[in-house]
Amino acid sequence: MAMKAASSQLFSKSLNRIRPLYYIQKRNTLWESDPKSGYVDLDKWYSIPFKQRCQMAVDSLARGWREMKTEIKDHFTKEPRLVFNHGDFEYVWNFKRAFTSGQGKELMEKFILTSDKDNNEGLSWCKAATSPGNSLLFYGKLDPQLPKDGGNYYAGYATLKSMRKRASFGRPSEFEWYPYSHIVLKFRGDGRTYHLNLGTPGTADITWNDLYSYPLYTRGGPYWQIAKIPFSKFVFSSKGRIQDKQDNFIKERCSSIGISLMDRVSGHFQLEIEYVAVLYDQTHKEECAYEKYKQPAQIINW
Repeated sequence: MAMKAASSQLFSKSLNRIRPLYYIQKRNTLWESDPKSGYVDLDKWYSIPFKQRCQMAVDSLARGWREMKTEIKDHFTKEPRLVFNHGDFEYVWNFKRAFTSGQGKELMEKFILTSDKDNNEGLSWCKAATSPGNSLLFYGKLDPQLPKDGGNYYAGYATLKSMRKRASFGRPSEFEWYPYSHIVLKFRGDGRTYHLNLGTPGTADITWNDLYSYPLYTRGGPYWQIAKIPFSKFVFSSKGRIQDKQDNFIKERCSSIGISLMDRVSGHFQLEIEYVAVLYDQTHKEECAYEKYKQPAQIINW
């Protein structure tokens, strides 16, 4: 009887150490309904008057017809490029040319700025503007200090990201990078280490947050840098976690480009970008620079 009472007492003490279920964060392990993982401000949308929302829908429909007309015209008038030579170079965005020609405002509307302050998760902030040299200036202040609400574990990030590439009527589209092997940037920074992110969201919810990243090292000072990064060097991650099983970067699925700063160093930052381009190097044959951990064919590869 004494042993039975002691064992029951020990079991009750162990139960008291178990975290209650209502303290465990809710997770949708089989299906996720929101591509933004809850970072959507629906109140902002519903705060717009109904009449104005209807007008926005009509404008979007008219813009879709104009874009489709251009797509059909390009399909029948432009010949597809079949031959690529070593060193062929194509601009994705030439900020200096756009700002000089007066098209900078239209180009800036294609980008989204996000920081932890925007999501009530910290004190960091960021902005984008035109630099005195007619380039894109990404600047702000990083603050890794946690808000005193007990709901966050990490803080201190700022991101400049292009909106997802879309065709007419908002249909998902991708960059046409099939023959190219490198992405090229001309920039000058402040000595911090940024991250260049290539988004490849798929159709299924498990692929909505697929991202390929590579560090972008800046020297600081007045001199420009040109970074030529092979697509094979980008590291595959999802929801900020580097995946154990790496895979080839599929250029046909890339639909967005972003630059983020999260080095946990408090202070102001500044990054100036002149252009983003892609390059074809016929001597580069590498597909993936990292171990894929693929099993033999007779073993199930989970």
